[in-house]
Amino acid sequence: MTEIPDKSSTVSEALESCRLEVVRRMVAKSLPRSVSASQTLIVENDDGKGWRTEREIAAISGLNNLGTLLAIRDPAYSGPELLDLNEQLEPLAQKLNSETDLGTREHSYFPNLEGVDAIIRRYLNPLAMHYLYGLSDLDMPDVPTTSRLSEELDLLIRLSTEIVNTTQMAVAGIAAMGSFEYRDIAVRKLTQREMGIVFEMRSGEWNVRPFPRGDFVPALSFTSFLPSTLIEVKTRRPRDRQLHQSTLHNRIALAFFLSGYELSSTGAASSFDIPSWVTSATSLAPFPVSEKLGATPKELTENDFRTVVDLAYKIPEFGAGEGSSREIVLFRVLRGCGMHWKESGFLDFAIALEAALLNNSTTELSYRFSLYGALFLRDSRDPKQTYDQLKNIYSVRSRLVHGSRVNQVHHQAAEKDARELALAVVRKSVDFGWPDKETLDRVAIGSWPL
Repeated sequence: MTEIPDKSSTVSEALESCRLEVVRRMVAKSLPRSVSASQTLIVENDDGKGWRTEREIAAISGLNNLGTLLAIRDPAYSGPELLDLNEQLEPLAQKLNSETDLGTREHSYFPNLEGVDAIIRRYLNPLAMHYLYGLSDLDMPDVPTTSRLSEELDLLIRLSTEIVNTTQMAVAGIAAMGSFEYRDIAVRKLTQREMGIVFEMRSGEWNVRPFPRGDFVPALSFTSFLPSTLIEVKTRRPRDRQLHQSTLHNRIALAFFLSGYELSSTGAASSFDIPSWVTSATSLAPFPVSEKLGATPKELTENDFRTVVDLAYKIPEFGAGEGSSREIVLFRVLRGCGMHWKESGFLDFAIALEAALLNNSTTELSYRFSLYGALFLRDSRDPKQTYDQLKNIYSVRSRLVHGSRVNQVHHQAAEKDARELALAVVRKSVDFGWPDKETLDRVAIGSWPL
C-alpha cells in the first residue's frame, strides 16, 4: 500500500481538530484544560550510595479525570468510546480507507466492522485519545508529538503483513553507560520519574495510567524491588498470529548472565504490540528473573552491549515447555540464575547439567555425568577438579530429591559449583557446539588426547 501524501500535515490537522473540539466542550462546562498532579521521583544520593524519594508537581491534561470525561461526553452518543470525535477524525479516516488497507485488515477489536468506521474505532480514536491524554495543557498543541504520532501511523500502515511487538524488562544489575540499540534490542537507564512509577506501584499509590505519559510500560508487581535499567526487545510475527510467542527476552536475559551480569527483576515483563496506542491490551509476559539483594551493578558499555546481544542471537529459542533437552538446559540455567534471593537454584542447575551431559545415556549415570563434564570443559578447567565437583553435585542432588541427609559443607560447595559449571557448559555449547556422547566417549578411551 502507498503512504499517505502529505501525511504528517493530515494527521496534524485531525489531531488539532480533536483538541479544539475537546477544548470547546471543556470551556462550555468551565472545566480546567490543565491540572497539577504529583509524582514520586527516585534520586540517587550524591555519594553514589543509595537513593531518596522526591515529589514532582507536573501539569497534565485535564482529561486525566473520569468526571471531566463524563461531563463533556455527548449523552446522545452510544458508541463504546467516552468521547465522540468521529466528525473530527472522519476526513483522515476517509483518506486512509481509500489509500491503505487499514479498513479491511482482520482485527480482534470490532471484527465485523470495515471501512471508515473500522479505521476510526480501531486506530484513530485511540490515536487521538493518546495524544489528548498526553498533553500537559489542552489549550496548547504539541507539534513534536503530532509529528511522532504521524510516523507511528505510517509504521502501522507499512506493517500490512506483520505485527511488531515490544517486550520491556525493568531490571537491576546493569549500569548502562548510555542508551544503546542494536539488532532490535535496546537498553537505557530508567529515568527518575520511571523509577518513581515502580516505587509507587509497590506501595499501592500508582494508578492505571502512568503520568506524564511515556514509552515505559511497567509490569505490575508488589515486590520491594526497584529497577534501574530498561531492556527493550522488539520481535515480529505474521499478522494472522494474534498471540505473541517469541522468547527472545529469555535469550537476552540468559546472555547477560552468561556474560557475568547479575540481573534482578520482578518476575514479569510488559508486552505490547506497537504502536502502543493501537487498541490492544498490555500483557504480562513471564520473565524468570526475580528479586535479589546486594548485587552490585556491572558497567555496560556499547561494545559490551553488542557482544551480549550477538550472544543472545546465537542462543536457540527456548521457553518453559521442556520440548527438548537443550530447551531444558537453557531454561533451567536461566531460572536458576534468576531465582529469588530467598530460594535456591541448585536443582535447576543440576537438572540443566544432567540434560546437557547425559543426553541419551541410560547407564552409569553418576560416572558419565562427572566424566563427560570434565572432558567437555577440559580446555578451560582442570579435568580432575571438574570431575570431583560434578561428582559431588550429582551426589547432593540425589540425596536431596530422595530425602536423604546432606552434609552442609558438601551442599554449599555443590550449590556454588553447579551454577558455575552450568554457565560454563552453556557458554561453550552456544559458542562451539553442544556435548556429544559419542565424541566424549572417544575422548574418554584415548582416541583423542586429553
